[in-house]
Amino acid sequence: MHVMLEPAPANPWRLTARRVMYTNPWTTLIEDDILGPSGAPGLYGYFQRKDCILIAAVDDTKQLHLVRQWRWAFEHSTWELPCGTCEADEDPLAAAKRELQEETGYTAARWKALGSMCHSDARVAGCIHLFYASELSPSPPLAGDHEEQDLVAAAIPLHEAVAACHDGRIDHASSVALILRLAHLLTADLPPSPQ
Repeated sequence: MHVMLEPAPANPWRLTARRVMYTNPWTTLIEDDILGPSGAPGLYGYFQRKDCILIAAVDDTKQLHLVRQWRWAFEHSTWELPCGTCEADEDPLAAAKRELQEETGYTAARWKALGSMCHSDARVAGCIHLFYASELSPSPPLAGDHEEQDLVAAAIPLHEAVAACHDGRIDHASSVALILRLAHLLTADLPPSPQ
């Protein structure tokens, strides 16, 4: 059976009240009172919308640039693509350029937007803007956040990054999604191998 992936109709839920339960410089927790499609009341708690960017930066030798840092909530370090939050009213591409230089010490001459995705946890509002950066040049890194003092940058072949996504060495969900999307796109752009 073939199923069309069409968008759902209008939102069947109705907001009746909203409260800010907690806030600090990085996090705002919202709690909404809602009425469901049947009219039954409900409660939904989530983190306030904050858009972010994720960058797949590939150099001329087909090396994908990654960063490793300790993720407090995961309780382990993760290898992931350079990423960061869009500052207030900041254009996503401008944020991507800033974060690439800040985290890897590279700038890119070519940028391609690869769409956006929702966060992997439905309790986080906002979206992740995806970018492919190429024609990289070394550049003095911008000063990073003090929370990134343990950040390590490295570059590995794209095919190795794909393997690391499959075997769990890269377990940062949005990085896995973008690496696999990029590998598919780049493979689709290649001419077929001679037989």
